[in-house]
Amino acid sequence: MKPKRHFLDRGKPVLDQAVSFLTAGWETGPLDLRDRLILVPTSHAGRRLRERLASVAAERDTAVLMGPVRMPSVLFAPPQEDPRPVASDVVAEAFWRKILVRCDPAQLSALGPAALEGQRAATAATAEHLCRIRSVLCEEGHDFKSFAAKTTREKERWLGLANLEQLYLADLQKESWRDDVTEKLRAACNPLLPDGVSRIVLLFLPDPPPLAIRALEALADRVAMDVCVHADAAEAGSFDAWGRPDPEKWQNRPLSIQPSQVSVCDDAVAMTELIRRCVLGVAPEKRASITVGVGDSQSAVRLAEVLGRERLSVFNPAGSPAAHLPLFTLVGRLFELRGEGTFAAFAKLARHPHALRCLEERAGAAGTLLELLDEFQNEQMPVTFQDAAALAPRFGAGAGDEAARKRAFISAALEEVEQWLLLLEGRAEGRNEPLSKALPDTLTRIYRGCPDYPLSGDSLNVLHPALDHLAQLEKVCADREDLMDLLQRFLESQAVTLQRPDEAVELLGWLELAWEDAPMMLLADLNDGLIPEAVAADPFLPDSARR
Repeated sequence: MKPKRHFLDRGKPVLDQAVSFLTAGWETGPLDLRDRLILVPTSHAGRRLRERLASVAAERDTAVLMGPVRMPSVLFAPPQEDPRPVASDVVAEAFWRKILVRCDPAQLSALGPAALEGQRAATAATAEHLCRIRSVLCEEGHDFKSFAAKTTREKERWLGLANLEQLYLADLQKESWRDDVTEKLRAACNPLLPDGVSRIVLLFLPDPPPLAIRALEALADRVAMDVCVHADAAEAGSFDAWGRPDPEKWQNRPLSIQPSQVSVCDDAVAMTELIRRCVLGVAPEKRASITVGVGDSQSAVRLAEVLGRERLSVFNPAGSPAAHLPLFTLVGRLFELRGEGTFAAFAKLARHPHALRCLEERAGAAGTLLELLDEFQNEQMPVTFQDAAALAPRFGAGAGDEAARKRAFISAALEEVEQWLLLLEGRAEGRNEPLSKALPDTLTRIYRGCPDYPLSGDSLNVLHPALDHLAQLEKVCADREDLMDLLQRFLESQAVTLQRPDEAVELLGWLELAWEDAPMMLLADLNDGLIPEAVAADPFLPDSARR
């Protein structure tokens, strides 16, 4: 059965059109949508849809019986029945690193010279690159093996990658893990629907992953499908059966934007300043009606900082990496000191507000430690952390009480951090603990000395799964430095979305903008390479392979 396309007036907001479509024919009683799987482009779009439906139902003194509202990736999600865990990107990287270390040069020839260096950084970068390529291929319905069988270009290289992939898959199976790519490809061929679902509604999906289309084609004979397109019926020939625009038919269409609506900025700093002035130029009571569309995640971070300095509430539904939370920036600086061992890394750690408060409490140097550290560095010029420990007894000219006090403060701070590093290594008091136990022990000691800096709920919500993830990684990777690096990558991959403040200016990504009905919208980052996004050249996937 073919999907049924519905063309809904582009002159009306997507959110209004979506609600009108889902409520068509509803007259009395609760709005019952339990038989429908509703697919939306982003999780934020799903939240907006549920909120609006609840509001419409409340106007009739009733409620919504909601079915699942998901993104297209749900169609190829690995099944939950298998008790074996699915390897995340970070776990997959850990397995790839093991394979790259143990393979002989002949097996790695397909990866190029960087993989043959044998250096930790090169191995880590190659493992991350392989995971990323497999993810790209997976969206198109391939793994290394199937792509090697299909491609006619650089056949030998792809066969080499396929052989490495078999080693990787064998290691995963041996350790009772499931491969994410394999599971997604299998799920797309035989997708499972939630109980009670008899209809799938695609709500304005301009670019669903090709693997989702494969799953929809597999489901076409089992359930009815509605495809909603935000366009006029006269434009039906410009879209395919799944509501995706035909690039050739849209490429040369003019945009309905007047030159007076466009401001050209020299750089990102100038753009941010212009947006700041635009927002501040609106009356305070109307600023919550402003939405800023950003095409670059770094722009969103920069804008949030600039507007925050103006005491303006900002909400970014995409969230920010957990690694940016104060707890995890402290962890990152600890790892940096452990890896580099420099005095500069120690000073950077000491300047973290949480670490500084603890060190001042332990050293008895309340409010003066940073000044003393600067003086110590200028006088003794230590290069490494160990240099600082050796030079501390010489700090401060003369033999008076003031000089002794300075030496005591610096020595106490250095000794405290030395204890943190011993705990982090799991070697304190003669113990030999894994990092998953040593890290919480280290944090307990630090935060016991920082009563004014309690851990936020967001930090704790990430810390527990992070430690669980670390315990899983320890079964794969024995190297402590690799574990620290992989944990940092896990924290960078975890987005934390804070609660939306009242009267907030929203910073939205491009897929969310069509669902936005704010009366004022500022569009940023309309730059070549971002809109549309340009894929950087990849030695494994040149243009011919991408096509």
